[in-house]
Amino acid sequence: MNATHLVELLDRSGRTQAQFLLGDTPISIGRAPGNQIVLDDPYVCAAHAEILPGEVATLRDKGSVNGSYIGRAKVRVHTAELQDNALIRLGHSRLRVRRNDAAVSPTERDPLLTSALFRLDQPLVGGLALVLMIVVLTIISVLGSSDSEPWLGALSKVTMAAVGLVLVWVGLMSLLNRLLADRARLSGHLAIASIALTLSELISIPIDLFAFALNLDGAHQWLTSATGIALGLGTIYAHSRLISSAPSRRLAQRLFAVALVPLVIFGVALLAADQDEEFDASPDLSLLIGDPRVSLTRGESSAEWLENAQELVLDLNEADQKKP
Repeated sequence: MNATHLVELLDRSGRTQAQFLLGDTPISIGRAPGNQIVLDDPYVCAAHAEILPGEVATLRDKGSVNGSYIGRAKVRVHTAELQDNALIRLGHSRLRVRRNDAAVSPTERDPLLTSALFRLDQPLVGGLALVLMIVVLTIISVLGSSDSEPWLGALSKVTMAAVGLVLVWVGLMSLLNRLLADRARLSGHLAIASIALTLSELISIPIDLFAFALNLDGAHQWLTSATGIALGLGTIYAHSRLISSAPSRRLAQRLFAVALVPLVIFGVALLAADQDEEFDASPDLSLLIGDPRVSLTRGESSAEWLENAQELVLDLNEADQKKP
C-alpha cells in the first residue's frame, strides 16, 4: 500500500487521538461500524463522508444531514481538495489530513523538568513546608499574646485556621491539576501554599514596624496591599506552573492579562479611599491599636493596650469636668 497521506482524529484540544493511513483505497468516515474511521458523534451520519486518495487528497460528502466543512468555513462542501494540514469538521468531530512525508515538528522541552518548582513536588518537601508554616505562625501568635499559657491557644488557632485554609486550597489546586494535566501533584501544591502563607506573615512584620517607626499611616495600606498582591500573583503563578506545560513567559503573560483588570479596579478603589476629604478630628491610631505582632508596650496585647488607653481618656475627661 502506497500511503501518501495521514488522517488524524483530533480531540477538543487539537491533540491527535488516532491516525489512519490513506493508501490506494478511500477511507470511509461515519458512525456505522463498517467505516474505516468510526466517530462516536450523534451529529455524524452512519455513512457521512469519505477521503479519496491521490496526489492531492479529496473529501467527498455522502449526502449527510449536517454536512461536511473545511477549516473554519461555514459553507458545507460536497467535494473539495484537501491541502496539507487541512482541517475537516464533521458534526462535532474534527480530523486533520497531512502528507505522510511531512516533517515532524521539533520536540519541545518540558518546562516542568527544568523548573525549580518541580522539585517541590515531593512528599518530604511538602510536609516540611507545612511544619515550617505551623512553627512560624505559632511563634508569631505567641509573641503577640499576653496569655500566661499562650502556646496551647496559638497551636489551636493555627490548626483551626491556617492549616485548614491551606488544606482546602491545596485540595482545590490538586483537583484542578488532576482535571487538566491528569496528575494531582499534591505535595507540590502543599509546599507552595505553605511557603506563601509563611512568607505573608513574615513580610508583614517589617512592613508594620517600618510604617510605625516612620509614621507612614497613609503608605502602610499601600505597602501592605502591594506586597499582598505581588505575593498572591506569585503564588498563583507557582500553582499554574505545576499545572500547565506552557512556557514560563507565556504563562506569566496570561496571568498578567487575567489579573490586569482586577488590579486596576482595586487600585482605583484604594486611591478613592485615600482621597476622602471628609473632616475627621480623631487621630489615626491604626498602627498602634492593630495587631503589632511583637508587643511594644510592657508585654500587653493590642486589646489590653486599647482598653487601658480608653480608660485613660475617660479619666482625663472626668478630671477636666471637675475643674472649676
